[in-house]
Amino acid sequence: MSPMMLPFTPRFIALTLATLATVGFGIAWAADPRLSLLGICFGIATVLTAIGLHDLFQKSVVKIKIVNVKMLGLRLGKRLQLWHQ
Repeated sequence: MSPMMLPFTPRFIALTLATLATVGFGIAWAADPRLSLLGICFGIATVLTAIGLHDLFQKSVVKIKIVNVKMLGLRLGKRLQLWHQ
């Protein structure tokens, strides 16, 4: 796959759209700073972009640990339900 098409793959499309929204809302808000709605949308898009970049640069080992912790929580929850019955 060519590097130019990589942002449009299903894995990266949400990050690409959030980044484009951040740039778009930032330019629109800079053009008319009186509209506070553009500032709010810019802030939301910026947070989504930051979360996406954090996930992109996160090591895969950490992702596996998070999944294991969630699975452990589900197992403990099921055991507690059985214990309360």
